[in-house]
This record gives sequence, structure tokens and C-alpha cells, in this order.
Amino acid sequence: MEKDDKRKSFLPILLISVFFALLAGIVGELLARSYLINSAFNIPLLGEINVSDTNPDMSNFVIREAKKVVVEQNDKTAETANAVSGSLVGIYKKKTPGTIKNFDLSNYYTSKEVLGQGLIITSDGWIITNSSFILEKPDSYKNYVVVTKDKKNYQIDKVITDKLTKFYFIHISAKDLPVRKFAEPKDIKNGQTILSVSQDSSIIFTSLVNGKKYNDLISFTDKFNDNLILSDNLSKEWRGPAVFNMGGDIVGLVNEDGKVESIRHLNNAISSIFKNKEIKRSSLGLYYIQVEKLNEVRTVKDAKQGLPTKGAMVAKNPEGIAVIKGSPAEAAGLKEGDVITLVENNEVDQITNLTDAIQEYAPGTKVNITYLRQGEEKEAELVLGELK
Repeated sequence: MEKDDKRKSFLPILLISVFFALLAGIVGELLARSYLINSAFNIPLLGEINVSDTNPDMSNFVIREAKKVVVEQNDKTAETANAVSGSLVGIYKKKTPGTIKNFDLSNYYTSKEVLGQGLIITSDGWIITNSSFILEKPDSYKNYVVVTKDKKNYQIDKVITDKLTKFYFIHISAKDLPVRKFAEPKDIKNGQTILSVSQDSSIIFTSLVNGKKYNDLISFTDKFNDNLILSDNLSKEWRGPAVFNMGGDIVGLVNEDGKVESIRHLNNAISSIFKNKEIKRSSLGLYYIQVEKLNEVRTVKDAKQGLPTKGAMVAKNPEGIAVIKGSPAEAAGLKEGDVITLVENNEVDQITNLTDAIQEYAPGTKVNITYLRQGEEKEAELVLGELK
């Protein structure tokens, strides 16, 4: 009997001990959250955590309560995808309408028949696409039509090729088409959320790893040498013609190989179409390497003149050519080892490399170039040629 009484009296003590042990654990967690996490990451003790306060790209990404996570990013993704989808079109092989007395599927363009996609860039009918098949022959484009989101189809009436990027500008006779804004270069940042939306509303959700990944060490002023690198490959089956940020601005265009070309590379081509009804690209005619990719072998003590922190150093390509003969660069006296730092008083750097800077101007434009030669600053005025 005494043993039973002892056991009965011990049981409440054990339960109370377990209760207070659990309570101590909970209090410890709250204190850790309050004093450590709040001070280090600005996460509140109670209430919701709004990630968009510190990362504008992740708007509507909200965490409420300590252990309950509610992600509203899906809603934002759907909202953005819906907003940009109106600027996307499908390209189809042109059909001849059949009889309308009876139902005939040949009177309709089906989703399985889409051959390519395009992005509307002007409200009056200019569209950009990577679909090379439209120009297999000089008049091949006449065999294709464009279908917009509101199910209207248009005959393609003109095609212009951009030699520098290998994208095609097609035109249709339309008005008041929906157009998205181009993202500013300064707003294209590593780590930001990116969407690829296709004409059939498929979505690839990814992020930008590198906003300017160089394909080769040596660049050429007459050819773009960089692409946007995403954290995920864009599957050919699901990818769209362009990629967008979460605000719905156009960040880049997807070429036939699935690589993403910065939208900046197309700015001058679009301006040229408006002005000349054709695309004219500028030529400077020199090879270079970004100074940011170089470091002195000599020590600070031995080096007479250190490298600048920004700029483009004129350098030989694998064939041993630094400056093209007969080019504007040769006429201006530029030579291997010169470091170009400014174009029209605008810095040459990782964000705006020399190719970007030159391609902002039309052929025939006079530009002033500032460069360093053995540490001495010099200037040259030259007239840009036209890329053939």
C-alpha cells in the first residue's frame, strides 16, 4: 500500500516537471527569436514577416507567425504573367478558310499548330521574334500569320533582320496593341526573380544569376559578347519569346538557342526602324578586354602605373588583330594597350561595356572617346562606321 501511495504522489510531480520543461523550451525559442533573429535580420517577435520590405523583387512574399508560412508569391506570379501575356503572339502557317456551312477544324488555328512566338514592341504592329523560318526564302513571311491573345490574326507584311543579334522584326497592320516597358539596365540585377511566359500561358519561374556573362574573354565592338544567365534552363517546350521581371518589364529576349539576350542590345535597332525603316548598326572596329577582368602581375612597388578600375583595354583577338584596318578606330589612332574609359563622357564599365556604348549611337555619328595610353589621358573624335 505504501509503495502504491508513493507512486501516486510521484506521478503529479513528474507531469508538472515535464510541463515546465516544455514551457522553458517555448520561452527559450521566443527569447532567441526576439534577441538574436530580430537584431540580425530585422524579424519581429510576433506578427507577420514581410520579405518585400528588404527585397522589392519579392513583393507580396509574406511570412505570418513564427511557424506558419503563407507564400503569396504565386498570386504575384500569376498577376504578372497575365499582364504580360497580352504582348505575346503566336506565329502560324497561313491557312485558306474552308466551308463555313459545316464545322471544319481547318478553319481554326489550334495550339498544336503554333510554329513560333513573338513579342509586341510597338502599339502599331512591330513584333520581335527569333523564328528564322519566316525568312527561309525572301518572301517566305507571306506564308505566315500572327495571332494575338484576343484571337485576332494578321498577315505579316514586312520583315527586317537585325544582323547583330539575329532577331527578326516583323510587322502587321494593327493599332493599339498592348506593349510592355523595357527594364532599365541599372534595374537588371543578379538574384532578381525572372519569369518566362509563353504565348500559351506556360510559365517558367527562375532568377537572374548573372546580368552580364561574357561568352569570350576578348570582346568586339561590332558584336555583342554577353548574355543574361538564369538559374534554370529555359525548356524549349515551355519557354516564351522574352523574360520579364516581377513588375512585368522586359528584361531580355530568348534566342533560338535558348540564350537570353539583354533587351538593351535591341534598343538601337528599334530606334533605327523608326527613323530609317531599316536597321543600321554602328561599327568602331576594335577588339578589347574589360579591365575589370585583369589584374597586374607586377607588384604595387614595381608597377609604374597601375591599371584603372574600369574601362576597355584594346587587345588582340586569337587571330592577332586588335584594330581592324580602315576602321574608325584605326583612323582615330587607337592601338593595342590603350584603355578606353569614356564614350561621350559616359563611363565604360561592367554595366555599360564598350560595345554597349558604341551601339547606342547610329552610324555616321561623331563621338568623343577618352582613353589612357601608358597612364596619360588622351581624347579622340571619330565618326562611327556602318556595320555591313
